[in-house]
Amino acid sequence: MPERDPDLTAPTSMANILTLRNIPESQPASNTSVIRRIFAFVYIWFCLVKLPATGLRDSLPQSWEAVLSYAAAHHLQWGRDIVFTFGPLGFLTSDYYWGNFYWPIVLWAGGFALALTSGLLPLLARVPKVIRLPVYAALPLLTVPACSDLGFDAFHILAITLLGILCLPAERPGMLRLTTTGLVFTVLSLIKFTFCIYSVFALLAIATANGKVWRNTAILIGSSVLSLLGLCSWTGQNLWNVFLYVAGGTEIAAGYSAAMGLAPGVWDARIGIALLILLLALVFSTLLGSPNWRERTHRVAIVCAGIFLAWKEGFVRADAETHVVVFLVYSFFLAALLPALLGFDWVAEELNERENILSAPVGNMLLRRRASALTFGCLFFSLTPLAIFKSDFKSAVQRGFVAKTSDTFSAFIRPATYKLELEHQLESMRDKAELPKIRAIVNGDAIDALNVDQDAAILNGLNYKPHPVFHNYSAYTPALQRLNAEFFKSKPPQYVLWRAGSIDGRFPTLDDGEVLLTILSSYSPVTNENGFILWKCKTLTEKPYCLTNKHEFSASFNQWVALPQEPTWLQIESEQTLFGAVQSLVSRCSEMRLEVQLDNGGTRSYRLLPGNARYGFVISPFLYNQDQLLTANPNTNCARIVSARVRIANERAIAPSLRFVTHTIQGVWAFRPEQALPSSEPSLHEPSNSHAAPTELGEGPRDVGSYRHAAPTELFSSNAPPSNIGAANTTNAIATAQKSTGP
Repeated sequence: MPERDPDLTAPTSMANILTLRNIPESQPASNTSVIRRIFAFVYIWFCLVKLPATGLRDSLPQSWEAVLSYAAAHHLQWGRDIVFTFGPLGFLTSDYYWGNFYWPIVLWAGGFALALTSGLLPLLARVPKVIRLPVYAALPLLTVPACSDLGFDAFHILAITLLGILCLPAERPGMLRLTTTGLVFTVLSLIKFTFCIYSVFALLAIATANGKVWRNTAILIGSSVLSLLGLCSWTGQNLWNVFLYVAGGTEIAAGYSAAMGLAPGVWDARIGIALLILLLALVFSTLLGSPNWRERTHRVAIVCAGIFLAWKEGFVRADAETHVVVFLVYSFFLAALLPALLGFDWVAEELNERENILSAPVGNMLLRRRASALTFGCLFFSLTPLAIFKSDFKSAVQRGFVAKTSDTFSAFIRPATYKLELEHQLESMRDKAELPKIRAIVNGDAIDALNVDQDAAILNGLNYKPHPVFHNYSAYTPALQRLNAEFFKSKPPQYVLWRAGSIDGRFPTLDDGEVLLTILSSYSPVTNENGFILWKCKTLTEKPYCLTNKHEFSASFNQWVALPQEPTWLQIESEQTLFGAVQSLVSRCSEMRLEVQLDNGGTRSYRLLPGNARYGFVISPFLYNQDQLLTANPNTNCARIVSARVRIANERAIAPSLRFVTHTIQGVWAFRPEQALPSSEPSLHEPSNSHAAPTELGEGPRDVGSYRHAAPTELFSSNAPPSNIGAANTTNAIATAQKSTGP
């Protein structure tokens, strides 16, 4: 039902006291009050400005930021040329400057802060001073680490919550509010797919609340559509490709829980659950304590959607110093503003009581006290882990506060000086990424970069042509892997820059397995510089690889399955149960592990992604480091995997029967490398990030986007199987291979 405006002309009663938001007699604002409001507005705006850093902060530059800026500057099409969770305007929120769009970045930083401040300030005026003061005190501290990739998403989600509620009919939004909200929603939707989902939900909630009074809905949607058309024209995006961007974002979101989930630490989990319970208790106790609670359902819907998205971002991939912070920061501000967001003005009510204008029911005072207690509980559980457990967060506050303040002053008072400092920082990054030998060889030809080293190609000024899911660890569904495989088959670049690695302890060749086969069969290594291998495309007369001798196995969890001796492509198909689907929706999927036994009797355990396993990957030869990629062939002494089994943390999440499919790989390892690489540098990539998950390719990539804090994920103790695989399966015999026809 449409949300109704409070009836301020009705006789005062115990039932409608909670809807009163104005004191009976308007008092002219004093000069002191006006100055105080102006100061508060400037203070909040200044805190909410997020600009690129002029010096290295606590985190290394993220390679995906470089791709977003490069792709937008070269008018690559999202959904077709680029498939990523960040959209065509993702460069607006980058932590570092990559040489493009200086003025759009600065204008968006100031404009977004202005829009959020204009929504935040009137809501804070409805909150008691005892809650308002902690918000003012915490605001500059909670916004500093955002420049080190530590949680500014919380403020983007908060902006959608606030602006969405302020556009409901009970708030009586004007033309400026509606058009501004439409513009902000559109920009945020083109920045990140998560914001797109939430913005669309908020628009639907507003339209439902307006009901047949369509004027405000038409203004809001019209502003969004016009903004979308203008932004597509400015960025060179085809309007149809915006829908492909949404489709690609949906595919990435669908596989995210199974592929990228990380369990939180013990204290993070306990605090997160406690905070979530307190937030929901605050929402529903405040709502149900109101006599007109049905009229506030649209507000509750927008708030609960924000809580859900912040929870998912924080605790699906619960790396302590990045994603968990998003939920904590969002919860802090939401809890402080929640009564105002639900339509209560407790400041006015308390003033009315003190002046004896109205006789307030005891129940209303009890409601406020109960809500205040829950609010302080939420504030406590939000800030305590940041102050005690989050060392990176505290370090960012200590070392970044002065730098962020200086950058903000410089950007808006001396913009030319600020831009010069950004360019000096960019030049410093270029010097550190210098690859003169590779740059001389490539000499303007098209080049792609695998893994997470796209910034190296961009900073060296190479003619970078990215494959669609440019971070290989993000191609974790069959559809996403097919996009990358088709790119290398239809329009392969002349060169590929590759420094092997993975995240989260994944099996070394699990990411983009078909692309790996294409590179090994259609490209030859040329040189090695600073750990990067440059590969060159062979002539078209080279015979491509093929998969033959298909075999199928049926097996269950924990059952060892023998593998062929020849080079092998393996597919493992599993089906999620209803319990697993619910678990994935609420938090994260149960982690699957692939345990392998080597021909030397050793065993190793790796993370297995259901989507990658279903599509297939190279399991033999065992390419566990970059040297093996260069030299492995049937005649070398490369380690071979003789058997494998799958384990899972919670067997209720996956159906007990697994389907194994093997193919023989032909056309890849039938040759030896033509010559040794003209470099004595070690080829094994040794990343410097101590937080990255250990893999056989090193400790992990030096920067894996916002996933650089991946933690080791060992679910089980590594109990080796007996060397006699047959004896290990005496009661549950090893699955018998059933040869089937077809390639």
